[in-house]
Amino acid sequence: MVCSRCGTTFEGRFCPNCGTPASAPPPMPAAAPVPGPMNLRCSRCGTVYAGRFCPTCGLPAWSPWMPPPPIPRTSVGYVLLNLAWILSLIIVIAMLAISTVGMFAMLPTIGDGIGAIQQGATADSGFDAPNAWTFNWSTPIGATGSVQASGGNPDGYGEVQLEGRPGPAIVSGYWWQVLGANGSHPFLAAVRLDYRVFQTSTILSNLKIAIFVESTAGPPAADLSGNVWSVSPTQATNWTPATAVYAPTGETLDLVDVSSKVARGGTYYLKVAAQALNRPGGPGTPTIVGIDNVRLTWRTNAFIEVYVIVPVPILLSFTQSPTAFYIWTAAVVAVTSASLVVLALRDRRKLWAALRTSSEHMPAKLRSRSATVAIMQTFLAVTFLSLVIAIFSEAQEPTFFQTIPAWYLLFSLVNAPVYEEVVFRVLMIGVPLMAGSLYLRSRDIARGRVPAGTTAGRHLTGSLRYLLGGGMNRTSSRTILLPAFLFLVASSTIFGLAHAPGYGDWKVLPVTIAGLAMGYLFLRHGLHAAIIFHFATDVFIATSLFVGSGSALGIAMNLGFLALLIPGAGFFAYYILYVFRLTWDVLRPRASRSPAGPSGPPMGASFPAGVPRPTYPQGVAWAPAPAAPPTPTVPAGYTPTTRPPGYGTSPVEYRCPRCAWVEAAYENGRFRCLRCGYVA
Repeated sequence: MVCSRCGTTFEGRFCPNCGTPASAPPPMPAAAPVPGPMNLRCSRCGTVYAGRFCPTCGLPAWSPWMPPPPIPRTSVGYVLLNLAWILSLIIVIAMLAISTVGMFAMLPTIGDGIGAIQQGATADSGFDAPNAWTFNWSTPIGATGSVQASGGNPDGYGEVQLEGRPGPAIVSGYWWQVLGANGSHPFLAAVRLDYRVFQTSTILSNLKIAIFVESTAGPPAADLSGNVWSVSPTQATNWTPATAVYAPTGETLDLVDVSSKVARGGTYYLKVAAQALNRPGGPGTPTIVGIDNVRLTWRTNAFIEVYVIVPVPILLSFTQSPTAFYIWTAAVVAVTSASLVVLALRDRRKLWAALRTSSEHMPAKLRSRSATVAIMQTFLAVTFLSLVIAIFSEAQEPTFFQTIPAWYLLFSLVNAPVYEEVVFRVLMIGVPLMAGSLYLRSRDIARGRVPAGTTAGRHLTGSLRYLLGGGMNRTSSRTILLPAFLFLVASSTIFGLAHAPGYGDWKVLPVTIAGLAMGYLFLRHGLHAAIIFHFATDVFIATSLFVGSGSALGIAMNLGFLALLIPGAGFFAYYILYVFRLTWDVLRPRASRSPAGPSGPPMGASFPAGVPRPTYPQGVAWAPAPAAPPTPTVPAGYTPTTRPPGYGTSPVEYRCPRCAWVEAAYENGRFRCLRCGYVA
C-alpha cells in the first residue's frame, strides 16, 4: 500500500513515516518523505535521536516549528543538594531501622517490668483491729494514746490525750505503723487521714498535728520538722480530712502525696504525731485529739490510661492489670510493625522513582509523592526546630523521667506513636471528617443523587476512608480541604498544649509544629505515615535510653541526632515556602487555578509546509469543507502566534513549567503533571 500523503510503501493501518491512516480518502501523488527533526532529546526517556518518533519509547517528536528542547545543564548547587537529600534519606531510614531493632530488644525489659508491678497499703485504717497501731510518747510524761470504740468517722478512732502541764512545756505523742514496699519502683504513694480536736487545754499556746513517713523507727523530730503534712488548729473542730494542693493543676485533694518518701522498695514507718505547747500558769485541762481513716497506699507508677479529648481530656479506663499491659503492648508493637510493612510495600515504587530522578530535577524530588520522602523531609524540619528551641531555652530533662520506672518510660515511648496518633489524628481529624462526609452522602442518597456505577451502601461506606486518612492533596475539593485544615490546626494545638505539664512550656511550639506535620502526613498519605513519623522520634529516643546515653552507641546516636540540624535547617526553610505556596494554591479563586483552554488550530490547511496538497483525478484541487465563519470575525491581517501540531501528534501540547514533562492528567479542570505532580 502506498501512503496517500507522503508516498511511502507500507503494509498496515498507518504510515510509519507520517502516521497517516491507510484509509485516508484523498489520494495524492507520491512525494519524497519529509525529513524529521534532527538531534532531538526525548523529553520522556532522554534519548537523543533523529526522526519523528523516539526509537526507545515511541514518544512523538517535537513539531517542526518548535525548537528541540535544550539539553539541561546540571548546576553544581543541584548536585550538592541532591547528595544532601540522599544522605538525609539514608540517615532517616537508618534511624527507623535502629528504632525497629530497639523496639523488639526492649520487649523483654518491658515484660519483666510489667511482671514486677506491685501495690500495697497500711492495715486497719479505722483502728478496729488490735495491735495494728502502736502509740508512743515523744516526751517522757504527759501524753497517752488509746483506741476508742465509738465517736470516730465512723466507729472507732485513735485518741491522743496531751496533759495540760504548765509551761513553757511541750507534750507530744504519736501513733505509728510499719509497712513494706517492693516490686517495680519508683512508686506513687499517698496518705489519707481524718483528724478532730475534741478539746483544747485552757493553757494551750499552740497545737500541731503532723504526718511522717520515715525509713527508721523511733520518735519524729522534737519540733516535728521533716513532716510531709501538718496543721495547727486553735480550737475544737469536727472531723476534717487532711488536704493538699496538687501542683500541676492547683486542685485541692483530700490526700497527701508522699511519693518522694516511698521512692524505692524497703521498710517504711507511717507516724501521726500530736504536740501541744502550754503557757505558764496553773495546771490546765488536757488537749484531746482524735485520728481516723489513716491509710498509706503505694503502687508502682505505671498505668494504662485510655482517654479522649473533646476538647478536654475524658478518662475512659485506668488500670494496672498485668494482663491488660501485655495485651496492650502486643497490640502497639503489631500496629507499629504493620505500619512499617505498609509503608515499604505501598511506597517502594514511588521511593525508587524519587531516587532515580536526576539532579537537574531536584525541585521534583522535593515534591515527590513518596510517603517515605515526605516523612524524611518533615521529620528533619521538625527536628531542627525542636533542637533549636531546646538549646536556646536550656530545656532540662523532664522530671517524670525520674519518677516512673525505667521500663515504663520505654513502654510510654513505644506506646505514644500509636496511641497518640489514634487520639489526636484519628479521633480529632478522621472522625469529624467521616461524620461530615456521612452527612453529605446521606443527603445525596435521600435526594437520589447516588453516583453512577455504585450503590447507596457503597457510597455511604466510602466515608470510612477518612478514619485511616490519606488521599488528600491541594486539588481536593474545598468542601473537604477547609474543614480538614481547621481540624488539623485544632488537634495540633491541643497536642502541643498536652505536652506542657510534663515537659514545660518550651515544648508547646515544637510539638504543635510536629502535630501539624503528622496531621499533614495523615491527611496526605495515611495513618501509617503519621505513626512512623512519631515512631522515628520517640522510639529512637527510647533506644538511646535503653542502650545508655553514656555508651558508645548511645553517644553516636545522640551525635547523629544533633547532626540533623544541618539538613533540617534546609528542609525547614523549604517547608515555610511550601506552606505559603500551598495556601495560595488552595485559597485563590478557582478560575485562576484552572488553565486556559487550548485554542483550536487556525483555519486553513493542516499539512506541514513543503507537503503538496492532494488533487482529485479530475484535476480539481482538493480543499476541506468550508467552515462557518468564526464569531467574532477575525480582524483582517491577523496572524496567529502559534501553529497547529504536526499530524499524528497530540492536539494539545503540554509541557510542565517545573520539570518539562510532556504528559499530564486532566483532573477537575486542571492539568496535573504525571512526573512531579504540579497542578497548572
